[in-house]
Amino acid sequence: MGLWTMNADSSNKKRLYPYGMMPDWLSNNASIVYIGPSVEGSSTSTSQIWIMDTLGNNKVRITNFNISNRYPKVSPTGTKIVFSSQAEGQGPRVWVVNTDGTNLIKLTETGGDHPAWSPDGTKIVYCNTVDGRLWTMNTDGTNKKQLSNRKDMIVKVTLIIFAVCLAIVGCGCNKTPTNPIDPPPIEPYATTDCDPSWSPNGNTIAYAHHSLSDTPSGIFLINPDGSNKRLFLESVEFQTLWHKPDWSPDGRWLVLCETYSAQIYKIMAPEGDSL
Repeated sequence: MGLWTMNADSSNKKRLYPYGMMPDWLSNNASIVYIGPSVEGSSTSTSQIWIMDTLGNNKVRITNFNISNRYPKVSPTGTKIVFSSQAEGQGPRVWVVNTDGTNLIKLTETGGDHPAWSPDGTKIVYCNTVDGRLWTMNTDGTNKKQLSNRKDMIVKVTLIIFAVCLAIVGCGCNKTPTNPIDPPPIEPYATTDCDPSWSPNGNTIAYAHHSLSDTPSGIFLINPDGSNKRLFLESVEFQTLWHKPDWSPDGRWLVLCETYSAQIYKIMAPEGDSL
């Protein structure tokens, strides 16, 4: 457990910090944003956003909520962090803060989780925990639009699994009841779209879809305008459960997690999504 680094070929694994999780690189790759305990060295306190260097030193706490935060993602400029929090006694909401801890702003008034930046830094994609679907919005919280819809056409894509890497923890998709102040769920958690990740060229969003009824579960790809939804990698009940897709900087690979084997996999991305 904890935060580790390794080379892209899975060599040179190093443990940085025993209590951290959900890491993301700052744009200069000299620092790491992560979720860690509010009291350093404690495994029981609330989870806050921290920054440390790549050796695991010089830790700086960014958030100070009295409740846990999660899923921090650094903006392409390296100046802002978008994340999810249940601050103010609400269900998960999307927040943004400067990397020095200033200018904390709540972006969603109803459910929001698993946020991620577009590569040009003008949009944020997130999971709306009220309806379990992906939405996009401007970085100031305006112009919210639903992205994924269960009635979209599904197209399977053939792929090859290349390499098994390091152990990883589970998905953490929000399937708990919504806060009473939220609108009632349209489909109460029969399906959930989570873990969105925007391709470096901006053409595709990869995400995990977990379903009890309507479509296969697995990793899906969709265009940023909501068109061309297709199944990339299907989960097999009680055998594989895929989640947390993330793109390599050149867009040639998707790295993702599998729950049952607790492994990381590196998979060649679809043609047309590389830079």
